[in-house]
Amino acid sequence: MSPTPNPTPHPDDPARRAAAQGDARLDALDAAAVGLLEPLIHATDAEVVGHAPQEAAGAAAAVASWRTGLADALGRLARAALELELVGLGHAVGLLRAHLLGPVRPEDGALELASAEGWVSDAIAFCSGQLPASEAGSLIERLRDWPGMAARVSADLLGPISARLRQDAERIAAATLAAMQPAALEVGADELEMLAEAAGQLDEEFAAALAEADPATPAGQHEAQLADALEAAADAVERFANAVGFIGLEPVAAVLEGLGANLLTLAREPPRFAARHRELLAQLGPAWARLFGAPSPQATAGALALLEDPAWPRPAAPEAIAAARHRFDTLATVGTRRVAAAEEAVDESELSLEIPFDADRGVVENLLRELPALSAELSACIERVGAGSAEAIASAQRIAHTLKGSANTVGVRGIALLTHQLEDLLQLLAPADAALSPELAGVLADAADCVAEMSESVAGLGAPPRQPLEVLRSVRDWTNRLLQQPDAWRAPVPPVIGAEQAAPIVEPVVEPAAEPVEPVVEPVIEPAAEPAEPVSPPPEPGAGADEWLRVPASLIERLLASANEAAILLSQAQEQALEVDRMRATLRMGTDQLQDLAGELERLVDVRGTALGERRARESAHFDALELDEYDDLHMVSRRIAESGADGRLIEQTLGGTVAALRDSLSQLERVQVELREAALQTRTVRVDMVLPRWRRTVRQAVRASGHEASLQVEGESTEIDTQLLQALVEPVAHLLRNAIDHGIESPLQRQALGKPPAGSIVLGFAREGADLVIDCSDDGRGLDLHAVRDRAVALGLLDAGERCDDATLARFVLLPGFSTRARATQLSGRGIGLDVVNQAVREQRGTVDISSTPGEGMRVRLRVPVRMAALPVIVVRSDSHVLALAVREVEQVLSPERFVDDADGTRRFMGTSGPMRLVRLEDALGLPEDAFAPPPGAQPAAPAVLQVRLPGGERVAVLVAEPGQTRNVVVRPLAAFLPPIPGIEGAAVLGDGAVAPVVDLPVLLAAREGARAAPALEAARRALPVCLVVDDSVSVRRTMENFVRDLGFQADSAADGIEALECVARRVPALVLADLEMPRMNGVELVRALREKPATRSVPVVMITSRSSEKHRQLALDAGVDVFLTKPYTEDALASHIARLLERR
Repeated sequence: MSPTPNPTPHPDDPARRAAAQGDARLDALDAAAVGLLEPLIHATDAEVVGHAPQEAAGAAAAVASWRTGLADALGRLARAALELELVGLGHAVGLLRAHLLGPVRPEDGALELASAEGWVSDAIAFCSGQLPASEAGSLIERLRDWPGMAARVSADLLGPISARLRQDAERIAAATLAAMQPAALEVGADELEMLAEAAGQLDEEFAAALAEADPATPAGQHEAQLADALEAAADAVERFANAVGFIGLEPVAAVLEGLGANLLTLAREPPRFAARHRELLAQLGPAWARLFGAPSPQATAGALALLEDPAWPRPAAPEAIAAARHRFDTLATVGTRRVAAAEEAVDESELSLEIPFDADRGVVENLLRELPALSAELSACIERVGAGSAEAIASAQRIAHTLKGSANTVGVRGIALLTHQLEDLLQLLAPADAALSPELAGVLADAADCVAEMSESVAGLGAPPRQPLEVLRSVRDWTNRLLQQPDAWRAPVPPVIGAEQAAPIVEPVVEPAAEPVEPVVEPVIEPAAEPAEPVSPPPEPGAGADEWLRVPASLIERLLASANEAAILLSQAQEQALEVDRMRATLRMGTDQLQDLAGELERLVDVRGTALGERRARESAHFDALELDEYDDLHMVSRRIAESGADGRLIEQTLGGTVAALRDSLSQLERVQVELREAALQTRTVRVDMVLPRWRRTVRQAVRASGHEASLQVEGESTEIDTQLLQALVEPVAHLLRNAIDHGIESPLQRQALGKPPAGSIVLGFAREGADLVIDCSDDGRGLDLHAVRDRAVALGLLDAGERCDDATLARFVLLPGFSTRARATQLSGRGIGLDVVNQAVREQRGTVDISSTPGEGMRVRLRVPVRMAALPVIVVRSDSHVLALAVREVEQVLSPERFVDDADGTRRFMGTSGPMRLVRLEDALGLPEDAFAPPPGAQPAAPAVLQVRLPGGERVAVLVAEPGQTRNVVVRPLAAFLPPIPGIEGAAVLGDGAVAPVVDLPVLLAAREGARAAPALEAARRALPVCLVVDDSVSVRRTMENFVRDLGFQADSAADGIEALECVARRVPALVLADLEMPRMNGVELVRALREKPATRSVPVVMITSRSSEKHRQLALDAGVDVFLTKPYTEDALASHIARLLERR
C-alpha cells in the first residue's frame, strides 16, 4: 500500500478558519474566563451571609464588592469573545453584566454567590472547549435561575441565544483542534489491513447478532433477544475501538466508543431500535473496511457520517467528528513496523523489553497506559480457554493480536514475539470444543502470566519474568505439535518435544523419604530479579519513570525542589512583611507623638506671638494687625515641624496601604505556589488499578498452591497515589492476599460444612482519608486463632503463662518478626516472614497496621499510610534554646491540661474524652532537660497544652507540650545523608523567620521510646534460620536465587565462583549449596570436591543447576558428590521439593 498523502484542507473548513484566528486569541479568551474566579475567591459565605442584623451594612458591602469585581471581569471576557466573533457568548455575558451593575439585594447574596460559582464553572469549560456543544445553552439557561434575572432572560431570547452559544462552542472546539496541529502519525500497512479485516468481521458479527432477534417471536421474547443482540454488537464495537486506539488513532476510537454507548442505550430500551438503526449497522462494517483498506477523504467522510446520524440516541458530537477526521488527515502509511521473529533458534536478545530510544513518545505513552489492562484481560480469557470455550479462545487471540501490534509499533520485541507465538497457538486451538489437556492449559497460563510480567516490567510496575525463554519455547513446541497432530490438545501429552528442547531433572539414586514432604517454597512470591544473563536489560521497577512520563522524573523532582525553595522564601517574605507592618505601627506611634508635640509647640508659639504682636503694633502705626501677619523664626520652625508631622502621617498611611496590598499579593502567591506544587505532585500519581493484575495473579497462584478457592473483589481501584508509594506497597499487599488465602480461607469442604460458599471472598479496598491512604484487606475465612497466637507468644517468651492480654494486643503479635503459628512450613507460609514484611514495609512509609478478627467470620487488616503532600501541617514549639515543628499526623485533639489522675503505682495519667491516657512530657520523649521549654526568668508563664496522639497499635497517649504555637504549613527537607536515621525525626523545616526546626513525628517518636519488648526472643528465632550458599557467575541468577531461598526461610550468602564460595564457607557453614557447573577460576565440580574433603562440609547437601544436560556432565557431577543434578529450564516447585527432601534427610 502506498503512503496516503495528506489532503489539502478546504478553505471553508470551520476548524481551519478558527485556527487562523491564532493561538493568542484563544489564550486570551481562556485567560479571561479563568479571571472570573478572582472576584469569587474572597467572596466566602462568611462575608455574604451569616451577619448579624446590625451588620447588614457589612453584608451589603461584601455583596457589592464581588458583584462589581465580577462585572469588570465579565467586561474583559466580552472583549475577548468579540475578538473571536462569539456572538452568543457576548449576549450572555452582556445580560449578566448588566444585572450585576444594577441594584444590590443583600438578602439574595448567598444565592447569587452560588449561582455565580456554577455559571463561572460552565463559562470556563465553555471557553476552553471542554463543554460539549449540546450543553452550551446552559450558559443562558442558568441565568434564568439567578435571583432577579428571569425578567431579563425572556423566553424569546432563550432560544436564539442558545443556538448562538452552540455555534460558538463548535467554533471554539474547531479552533482549539486546529491550533493543536498534531504531528503526522505513521501506521504500518499491515496494521491497516488488520483493521480492515476486523471491520469486515464487525459486519459479520452485527448480522449474526441481529439474526438471532426474530421479529416473529412474542414481543417480550423479541425484546430480550434484541437486547442481547445489541449488547453483543456493542461488545464487538468496543473490541474494534480498542484495536483502533492501540495503533494511535485515539480520536477515531473515541467516536467508535460513542457508537458502542449508543448500542447499549438501545439495548436497555429495545423498542427504540428502528429500521434506520438496522440500516446503519448494515453499512458500518463495509464503510469502515473500505476506510482502512484504502484511506481517502471520501472514505473518511462516509464512515464518520454513519456515526453522527441523528437516528442515534446521542449522535457523535461535531467536535469529536472533526477530531477523528483531523487524525485521518495526518495519517501516513508506511510498509510495516513489525519486528520479525526468529523461525528457529531464539535467544535472550530477542526477548528484550527495552524501549527503542527513537520510538514515538505518544505511542509509547499509550502503550504504557494500556499494557497492564490488556495483559490482565488476556489472563482472564486464558483462564476460560482451558475449559475449551470457543468465545474465550477468540477473545484471547484478538487480545494477543492487539498486544502484538502495539508492541511491534513501539518496538518491544519480547512482548511482540511471545504474543505472536501465543496468537499462532490460539489460532490452532480454535476448533477446540472440550477441555484442554492439563499440560497445554498450564503452558497457556504460564504464557499469559509471562506476558503480564513483561507488561508490568515495561511499564515500570514490576520485575521482569524469570524464565521467558523457557515459556516461549514451550509455546512454540506446542504450536509445532498441533501443526502435526491437530487433535493433540485432547490428550495429556507433555508440552515439550525433542530432547534438545527438553528440561530434564536428573536425580541420583538416593534413599526415598519416609513420607512425602510439603515443598517449602512460595511460588506465589515474585521477588524483584533480573532474567538470567540479560542481553538488553529491561528497566527495573520505578527506574523506568524517565521512559514513560511526559517529562523526565528528574525534572519533576527539580520542579518539586524549586517549589519547596519557593515556599521557604515565601514564608520568609511573609514574615518580613509582618515585620514591616510592625515597623509601620511603630512609625505611626512616633508620628502621632510628633504631631502632638508640634501642636503643643504651636500653641506656645501663638501665645508668645500674640504678646510680641501687640508690642510691635505699638511701635508701628502704619498697618493694622489684621492687615499684615508677622512671624519670627520660632514661629516658622513650629509650622515646619507641624507640616513634617502631617507629611509623616500621610507617608505612614500610604505605607499601610502598600503593606496591605503586599500581604494580599503574598497570600495569592502562596495559593498559587501550593497549587503549583500540588500539580507537580500529581504528575507522579497513578491509579491503583495499574497494579491490580499483579495482585489478581498473586491470588490465582496462591489458590493453585493452597488448593483453596477464593475470589478477589477490589473497591476504590480508581484511587490515585504517588508512584513510589504504590510500588512500595505492591509486595506488602501481595503478602496480605497470600496470608488471607493460606491462613484465613478454609478448604471448600470445610466451608461447606460451616454453611459457607465453597469459594472464599477477599475484599481489597482503597480510599483517601485526609492526608492518609487507607488500604483494607478483609476475608470471610476462619479469622485469627487467638489461642494459637497466645500459645506461640508464651513459647517465645513474649507473654507469661498467666498474663492477661486483650484480643487486640494478641492480634498484633502476628506482626512481629519470626512469629508464625504454623508448626510446619508450606508453600505459602509458616516461616514467620509474611506479616512481619508487611508491618516493616508499612512502617518504612511512616504508616500503621491494624488487625481486627472475628472467629469463624474472617479477618481485616487495615494499612494507613501518609501520602506525599505539598506542605506538612505542623505545630511550632519554641523556647530560647530550642525550636521544634511537631507534625500533626495522628494528633487527634489539642486539649487543655486540666484533668490529671494518679494510678495506684503513682503513674500520672490524663483524663481525655476517650478515657484515661498515659501522660508523656515532650521533653522526656525527646530526652531533653525538664526546663528545655521553660520561659526565661521574669517572662510570662507558659500556657501548656495536651496533644492526644494515636500510636500505631491504636493506643492513645497524652503529650504535654509547653505553649504550642499555631498550626502552620511547612516544607520538610530531608536531613543530610551523613546523619544517621533518628527515630521520630522526619527532616527539617525552615520557618519564616529563618529558624531551622526539626520536624518530629510524635507516633514514631513515642513508639521508638517504648521499644520492642519482643526483640531478644524474636532475634534469636531469626538467627536460627538456616543458611543457603548460592554460587553462580551470573549476577542476575544470583539475585534471583537469593530472593528465592529467602522466601523459603533461608539466610542467603552468594559467591561468583568456587574460590569465593570457599571463603564464604570459612566464615559460616551453610545448610545447603546451590551451585552452577561452569564458572571462572573454580568450577562447580571442583567446588563440590573441595567441600567433600572437609569434615565440616562433607554432609552439606549440594544442588547443581546447569544448562549442560549430557550424560557425561551428569555423571561427572554425581561422582564429585552432588546430591541433585538439575538442568535448565526447571520449575521452582521442583527445586523446592528437592530442597525439602534434602533438608529432611539431614
